[in-house]
Amino acid sequence: MMRRRSIRFPARFAAVLLLGCLLGALPAPSGVSLPATREVDLRFETEDGVFLEGILELPEHVPEGTRLPLVVLVHSHGRDRTSLLPLADALATRGYAVALMDQRGHGASRSTRDHRIYAFPLLPARELRKAREDQVLLLRELARHPEVDTSRVAFVGVGYGALIAAAAAARLPEVRALVMVDVSDPVAGYRPDRDLGLFDRRPVLLVTSAFPESRARARRLAEYGSGERTVAPLEAYEERDRLLPAGSPGIAIILDWLARHLPVAGRATGPAGR
Repeated sequence: MMRRRSIRFPARFAAVLLLGCLLGALPAPSGVSLPATREVDLRFETEDGVFLEGILELPEHVPEGTRLPLVVLVHSHGRDRTSLLPLADALATRGYAVALMDQRGHGASRSTRDHRIYAFPLLPARELRKAREDQVLLLRELARHPEVDTSRVAFVGVGYGALIAAAAAARLPEVRALVMVDVSDPVAGYRPDRDLGLFDRRPVLLVTSAFPESRARARRLAEYGSGERTVAPLEAYEERDRLLPAGSPGIAIILDWLARHLPVAGRATGPAGR
């Protein structure tokens, strides 16, 4: 294993670095701003008594009577919804409704009718099926929201969440596009190749890190189904949601791809939806 060496910065360099951080924390100059968004809290109960919590992020101003295409984000195992907030913000500023839940056993989704649960699946395939049904329930709940169009949906899953997203999307005809970011190795008893086969002709984007295993896994998955399968390798040696910090190439690739496969009505479908 390669060890990281400690690097000692000169005092002058440290002072400059501190000044840069302070300047970066200042408000943006007058006239420079990002489109505003707003959040709606989500909370509902599953059939087996788990209370799931999350947010729906929307553009600040949605014309009356408009229903926005929905992007569902599914975080990786051991993380929570905050890990994908930069991607959620980027999507909402471009006119999408974005649903972002804490998976059962993660973040705020640990309460049940009787006790609390934690993210430690003893039977991974069974737990993944439960997580898949949680995403199906989420769409059913959001169908009641007046600003969300649940007939036009995309799923974006990261790591283990990419397996959940594929499993849910394969069973939901309203899901028109699927993005899998640095997908994990399949759990025992679960077959993502089957789900991508069921996804059939609908398009899939597979975003990978620079690690050879990540790229090889994505190329294998791209063989399943008969629709467009795009593998987008990044040069970053990072994993899962660490590939998607604010302003990253990974977010730009997802925005551009979704703008073409799940366009927001009345908006351009060029790079990054601009």
